Amino acid sequence: MFSNQNAYASDHVLQIIALSEIATAIYSSEEMIIQAANDPMIRLWGKDKSVIGKDIDTAIPELKEQPFLEIYRNVLHTGETFKTENFHTILVVDGKPQEFYFDFMYKAVKNQNGETYCVLNTATDVTERYNTEINIRASEAREQALNEELAAANEELEATIEELTCANEELLQSTEHVISLNASLSESRDQLKFAIDAAQLAAWDLNLRATKFSGNDRLRSWFGITSEDEVDFTSGLDLIVEKDRARVLRAFKLALDSTSDGTFDLQFSILGLHQTQPRIVRAKGKCIFDENHEPYRFSGIMEDVTTEFKNEIALAEAQEGFEIALHAAKLGSYDLDLKTMEMTSSDQCKLNYGVQIDQPFAFKDLLNTIHPEYRSYVQKQLTEAIENHEVYHAEYPVAWPDGSVHWLRSAGKARYNFLAEPIRMGVVSFDITEQKKDEIRKNDFIGMVSHELKTPLTSFKGYIQILHKNTATKNDAFAMTMLSKLERQLDKMNGLVNGFLNLSRLESGKIYLQKQTFSLDDLVLEVIEEHKILIANHEIIMKPCDKALVHADREKIGNVICNFLSNAAKYSPVYSKIEVLCSANEETATIMVTDQGAGIEEADLKRVFERFYRSEKTKEVAGFGIGLYLSAEIVERHQGEIGVKSEIGKGSQFWFTLPIYTAAE
Repeated sequence: MFSNQNAYASDHVLQIIALSEIATAIYSSEEMIIQAANDPMIRLWGKDKSVIGKDIDTAIPELKEQPFLEIYRNVLHTGETFKTENFHTILVVDGKPQEFYFDFMYKAVKNQNGETYCVLNTATDVTERYNTEINIRASEAREQALNEELAAANEELEATIEELTCANEELLQSTEHVISLNASLSESRDQLKFAIDAAQLAAWDLNLRATKFSGNDRLRSWFGITSEDEVDFTSGLDLIVEKDRARVLRAFKLALDSTSDGTFDLQFSILGLHQTQPRIVRAKGKCIFDENHEPYRFSGIMEDVTTEFKNEIALAEAQEGFEIALHAAKLGSYDLDLKTMEMTSSDQCKLNYGVQIDQPFAFKDLLNTIHPEYRSYVQKQLTEAIENHEVYHAEYPVAWPDGSVHWLRSAGKARYNFLAEPIRMGVVSFDITEQKKDEIRKNDFIGMVSHELKTPLTSFKGYIQILHKNTATKNDAFAMTMLSKLERQLDKMNGLVNGFLNLSRLESGKIYLQKQTFSLDDLVLEVIEEHKILIANHEIIMKPCDKALVHADREKIGNVICNFLSNAAKYSPVYSKIEVLCSANEETATIMVTDQGAGIEEADLKRVFERFYRSEKTKEVAGFGIGLYLSAEIVERHQGEIGVKSEIGKGSQFWFTLPIYTAAE
């Protein structure tokens, strides 16, 4: 599962996994073999510990038709973390297929060389939360539909009442018209009853002068009333749970006050006769006043919101648990409205940016704390993540009010509406200042060591050149050969030292470009001439580009060309052809080095310019994997582009571009 160099760290990882309350597992190999899984993860699977050591298809066969293996292999090959929410899954638990929803993450675990050797999986069963969200949305939809139906019914009822009033005034003139209106009123009442029944609502009507109220069958069922007779109003109040009774009575009296608008809207609990569990209801009613502004009728409806109420409590508890977890890990979070750019942030988020908890903190304030050189980078990462529906990642320094500089790492994901338009974005961040300080100390150390090594290497090469001249006068062929080989090895060592020194300067922001105007053809020919010994066993074909002039750092561009040539020589057969093509148009010049080597795997093409990256097939060749990384950084700092094309068995083609020098520059 793990190499020797990772064994110690792996033991600690396994101990942490075993103690974690979060469902966690570790997989390895193309077959997704379960190397480790804690008890919470095994319980989620509905299996036992016998699954450890088996591949995922054997251990959990019901996952074969689900995309977990494909997702895992993508993380294993690319090293990119996969994270999702509310992922639908079928698992066989207690012998029965069951539906679940999970928030889970696959994260590549890499060794010191940046190679993925296993994948960490964490998962949280959010089935209840998912169902809760579905129920809440359904409840909101029902309430909206109910309100619309009630509004329509009220409008129709009011229209009917107006028609009846007109009918009363015209009673002597048209008896048939009165009959027609009565029929219309009956139909409206039937429609209202149908709407109330369809929405599963309880309805009541209170005769205030007789203090009697009546209700539909559903209301009688909720209150446990079996008699068809009207019920005394006081008895009805007694069926309201005691803790809510006074509050309901106050709201009722307010609705009956002639100075109010007569509306009643309240949530409370009722306990029907012969029933043991209370029911939570939301009641909406309206009091009707007579011509003397005296209340005489009070009607309304009730909706059972017991399930929604419990779901809201569960959701609030889950949210509280999430906030506790964020606080424990010192993870700050903010939610950004992508339409209005209004932001809400947690207390820890403010602290991460050096802002006091009681101070206001808007998104523009967040951007202003970021170091000016990194603001465009952060905004670019945000924009690309939103446009490409990807996870947002960024590392950047922020300035606190006390003048101190802190580094933060942020990650987040946008949410989209049904039109695929981005609407909100949730982001978490945490402080990585100490980690960055370690990187700076490491780069400073590499730079110091590399710089100190250059002096003895330079002296050593001078002594070898003196010995070479003295040996040449004695015609000692054996000594000449040995000194030539020694000088080549010394050049390789000097190249490695220069590479590390440039890497250290690059990452610390201390690499400088000393630009001058020069012919790209002349530089290519000079590099080929200087490295004849290294490429002596290959046929070099040079195709010039008519003295194209560029304005760049001649030494560093020469290093890029040298890197392309030396790689072509190292990774292609002896005596094969290496073609160096220089082409130019009005805006850019292009250098392209083509070899006849074995080619590069498609999976490696995207990573050849990464720092310290080396494919499995090239590890037997000496090197540290920084040459192409430095070349890419140098070209990018010249506002150029760099790339590679390759096909297995047909060689590789490395290229880069530079802006053409113009007189205006």
